[in-house]
Order: sequence, then C-alpha cells, then structure tokens
Amino acid sequence: MPDSTNSLMNKFYQAVVEGNVPLLGAIATTRAANGVEASTSTTANGSVTSPGADAAIATTATLPAGTWEIEAKTFITGTTVAALESDNMKFKIGATAVATIINPVPGTTGATDTGEIRMRVNLPAPSPVSVASGAAGTTGAVYKASIVANKVGY
Repeated sequence: MPDSTNSLMNKFYQAVVEGNVPLLGAIATTRAANGVEASTSTTANGSVTSPGADAAIATTATLPAGTWEIEAKTFITGTTVAALESDNMKFKIGATAVATIINPVPGTTGATDTGEIRMRVNLPAPSPVSVASGAAGTTGAVYKASIVANKVGY
C-alpha cells in the first residue's frame, strides 16, 4: 500500500480506536503538472451503537468503475456478546455482500481485536463500497469501521 494509505490507517486507529471518529471522507484526485490524473483514493469512517441487521457502519462515496485496492478495518467495543458479535461485519459492493470480515470478540465488555480485510475488486459500474453489520448487534455494542480505497491503473 502507498505511504498515504498507511498514514490513513494510522489516522483510522487514532480516530476509531480512541473514539474520535471523523466524518466520511471524499474522493480525492491529484493531478500531475500536465493535468493527467495521478491518483484517486477515498476513505470512509463510521460508528454505530447497537446496530440493526445489515446496518451500514461505513460507506464510501460512489466510486468510478474500474479496479480498486480496498482495505477495511473494523473494531467493536462496549457491551458485547462473543457468540453474536464475532465475525458479525461484512464487506459490500453496492448492496451485495462479498465477504465476511473476521473480527474476534473474546469477552462481554471492552474492546475487541481489530478485524481487517484487503482485496482488489473490479467495479464494472460506479458503486459505493461499505462495511455493514451482519445480524443485529447487542444493545450497547459499538461497531466501528474504516475503509480506504485506492484506484488501480488510473
């Protein structure tokens, strides 16, 4: 991943794990001196307390069609039930779940281990990507997620 991605993930850790979650990011495009697009990336962060089933935790802006490298990190805190919260987040392209994010929940209170998924996806049409809950979360559980998406072959 580029240095900018590592920096964004460090900001994720500080923002989400330390509880200061920023608003959703916007797509950022930089241009070289000749005006040619040099890179395209976007971030999204979110936090939901006591999420319902299939609740969006973090969702990017609509990404242009093409190949994207995407990294999502998740974290659950608050009042948790290990049997319910473990692995209870999914990665979605548009409305379609494409992967379960492994997020172990060892106990009933406090912080969990961080879940993480990295993948390269081809979007045949413009679409947002998101992290959502699977089943409804426990009352008092706080689901947090951060997404970094970088366009490939711009």
